[in-house]
This record gives sequence, structure tokens and C-alpha cells, in this order.
Amino acid sequence: MIISNPFLATNCGGTEEINALVIYGGGLCDSAAFSLSEFAQNLSRKNWFNHVYVGFYSFRSLLCSKFIKEWSDDEYIKTVCVKGGYFGTARETDLTEPGLIEHAIEVCKEKNIKWIFLGGGDGSARQMAEIRKRFEEAGIYFVFFMANTIDGIEGGYSIGLKSAVAVSIDRIKNVASTCLRTLDGNKFPAVVVVLQGRNRDDILANVMYILDQMETIGDFKKEEIELIAIPANGYKWQKRQHVKDRLFLGVDPVSEFEVYGKPKLIIMSEGADFPTDEEVLKSITGVKTRVNVVAHESQVNGLTTCEEESEIITIIAKTMEILQDALSKEMSFTIVTEKNVYGSFSCRTEGPDYFAMNNPRAGQNPTLDSKLWAAIEKYLP
Repeated sequence: MIISNPFLATNCGGTEEINALVIYGGGLCDSAAFSLSEFAQNLSRKNWFNHVYVGFYSFRSLLCSKFIKEWSDDEYIKTVCVKGGYFGTARETDLTEPGLIEHAIEVCKEKNIKWIFLGGGDGSARQMAEIRKRFEEAGIYFVFFMANTIDGIEGGYSIGLKSAVAVSIDRIKNVASTCLRTLDGNKFPAVVVVLQGRNRDDILANVMYILDQMETIGDFKKEEIELIAIPANGYKWQKRQHVKDRLFLGVDPVSEFEVYGKPKLIIMSEGADFPTDEEVLKSITGVKTRVNVVAHESQVNGLTTCEEESEIITIIAKTMEILQDALSKEMSFTIVTEKNVYGSFSCRTEGPDYFAMNNPRAGQNPTLDSKLWAAIEKYLP
């Protein structure tokens, strides 16, 4: 194959094989698999590289060549039929540990990989920032091509929130139908649904906004249950007695059969100052309280929204427009996507550490408009 970008073949008179690897570094979610597949397919059709590979199990693929496969139309068809966790993840792989970077560089050299295209969230961006210089010394460059995470990411538009909200709503409906019809003693039960994500209140706010507009939740009419929102940011929770007084009514000492209040469906953000241990909750409330967690892995069930898929296709098309010129400079970089108030997308290049600097490990603040904050505040206890 003769590559069509002369800037990518400067060594050995343009005869050296130059290949690309596409990997995803974050937690599992449907939109990540879709974006990785679409990007690899678009990149392979450009003929900029002799071979385009895709890595499975994120950064772990750099340590084991059996996790690296050449991209093909057959692989593309597989990902269309099997979304979600098709490419896998390996959250504990840390290439900064002694000896791992050198091993990863050798794996890349075996396959003549000169460019590594990385999609993911803030954790992926930080690891890229920590390891890229040693790779660059070996003539291997990184491109962070799409911010793709259910958590949200500061400094650009990221894909994943909509499908995370869709999955959360689906789980809440199921929880309401299966967990809220059991009497424990003389009270209706309470159920806590924990929404995970570092930028967790963005997910909570969007979920509460949708629930607020629904007439039914599961097979309950909304007025039949008490809906409560507990965010992690911007609201300080007090002592346990406060929680008990505000959330749960006391027991009628006269009649053990008297039922007070309504079944309580508590939707909370990961990291909120609120107990999630079921035994602790029982000691506070006097009633058995079930806890359900909508984790990263729960985002994997084919609920990528059509709107999100359309956005991904648009973003990748714009990315391809600026990619060839950026690659000719032979240096690591980040592609940043922005969305304006009219819904249009634009892409630009930034330095390789751009997202790492904008997203510290401590997490981000929620970026909510007034209607989303109102959706949370309406259901505060």
C-alpha cells in the first residue's frame, strides 16, 4: 500500500511502513464503542497509514500484542452488532510503573506503530500526559481524538452523557417496579439509586429533569411515590438525625399496621455525603433500604441515543478535516470539540496535555443551566 500523506513517510525515503493504533482508555459505555469504531473505519479509508490497528482492553493492549488487531470491515460490522464493551477496558493499567513504558514501546515497534489515537475521559488524558514524552523520544506520537466519557470532561464537548442518562432512567424504572411494593414492618420501603461518575451531578440533573416530566415511573404513577434527589456538589448534608427527620416519618405507636408516607425513591450522585451501606441506612431509618448502583459497566446495553450517534459521526468528520495537517507536524496533540448554542460542532487542536490540565483528579464542578439546577432543587428533601 502506498500512503497518500507524504508527511507521514519522511524516514527511509518514504519506504518505511508506518502504522496507526486506535485505543479507548476509559470505562465501558456504548457511545465509546461507537465512536472508536467510526473513527477506526474513517481512518482506515484515508490510506494515510500502511495499516490501522485497534487495541482491546485500552492501555493494556500496549503491553500485549495479542490484544492488537488489524482493523477491517468485518471488525466494523461486529461493533455495529455488539456495542458497549466490545473493545473492553483495563482500568488498573498504569504504564508509569517501572519497565512498562519500555515494554509498550517495544510492542509498538514490532508493529511499526508510529501514531496512537486515544479516546477516553479525564483519566485517559492524564495517563497520556504522563507517558507521552518517553514515547515521543522513540518516535511514537499520541493523539487524543475524542473526549468520550459518561462523567463529562472540562475544556471541550464530550460524548457519553446522553446514553448514561438513558441507561439510568431505564434502571430507575425497573427499580421502581420491582423494589417499591414491599412493606417492611409498617412502612413502605426506601430505595437508593446511586448514579456513578466524577462529574456526577450533570447525570443526576438530567435524570431528574426527565423524571420530572414523566407521568409514571415504572408502573407507579409519579404521585404515588416520593422522589428525592441528593447531589454531591453544592449541598451540604447534616447529621444522621437530620436525614432521618427529613426523609423518613416516625412509626405510629398505636397501630403496627398503619402505613405512613409513600415509597421513597432516592436518586443520588456518587460521592454525596449520604450513607449507602444498607445496614447503616436501616439503623437511621428504621426500615430496610435497598441500594442500587448504576455503575460505568451498566452503561453497556445498546442504549446509545440516535442523537449521540449523529453527533459522533459529525465530530469525526470534522476531526478528519484537520487531522492530516496536524499529523504532518509529527508531534503529540489533542483534538478539542466544541458545540455552540446553535448545535453546531467545531474542532481544533491543542497541546497533548490540554485535558489533563483541565481535569484534576479531584473532579470537576457540574456545568448546569438554570432548568437543570431547578430539577434537582425541586426534589431536595
